[in-house]
Amino acid sequence: MNQLRLMFANAFLLSACQKRLSEAGFAPQAEGLCLRLDYAEAKRPLLAHGLAAFIFGERESYRLYMQISHTFCDFGAEEKAFLVTKAKQSLRAETLTLGLFAGRRRAMLLAQALEAFLQENDCLHLEGFIRFRMSGYEEYLLATLGVSADDIMARQEDMDYQQILHKFIEERANGGEYHLLLLANGSYSLFSGDGRLRVLEGGREQDFEDLLVARILLLSPERMVVHLAEGREPGKAAEMLGLIFGKRIRFCHGCSLCRQSGCFLGE
Repeated sequence: MNQLRLMFANAFLLSACQKRLSEAGFAPQAEGLCLRLDYAEAKRPLLAHGLAAFIFGERESYRLYMQISHTFCDFGAEEKAFLVTKAKQSLRAETLTLGLFAGRRRAMLLAQALEAFLQENDCLHLEGFIRFRMSGYEEYLLATLGVSADDIMARQEDMDYQQILHKFIEERANGGEYHLLLLANGSYSLFSGDGRLRVLEGGREQDFEDLLVARILLLSPERMVVHLAEGREPGKAAEMLGLIFGKRIRFCHGCSLCRQSGCFLGE
């Protein structure tokens, strides 16, 4: 059964490659699982680049989908499509050069190898070429999918965790308002009060973002205002608070508190 599926898959890919080359102005003839190539010698580089584009284009997407179907069968259709997209992005951005199939120069290297092969042969067994000249390629695709799948699952776990914290705040909000001042030097000051602000604490925010967010969650404010001092980007803590508090948080960039830099209790 597996052998029959492989034969159908190879025939399908061969037909797709034949169509791609025909659209590019070539007229390859299928002979079994091989393509007989008849072309002007001057067009050999163009043919080689066309074959490389097909291998790293339609064929690669097809192989990624097939590997996902066998290895990540619990993923939904949207997750599978996203996984293929993320894997393709990783494959294009890979800086490590590995054989003919990894690295940003992989299309050029494969085209050069194909051109050298076509110079000696007028018949191409596409899957045979890939199997022997690109040994390790299928394993590399599977490893890339694994890394991408880990990223997706970690992202889902983060979203689930944020939803739990959001529900926690919704249920325990005490009606108060708290202000968080983030300074350019990586420190913070936390204030309470709707009118006159009262300093609660200050400290180092960078590298301690989770502790700061946990402290604010224990206070269970109804509303949050995050003040960003001049030259300060939101950072991890502010982003987490934004996801947890949703519409009950606002970011301020220009009030008198934002312009203060001496509010940090440790200074």
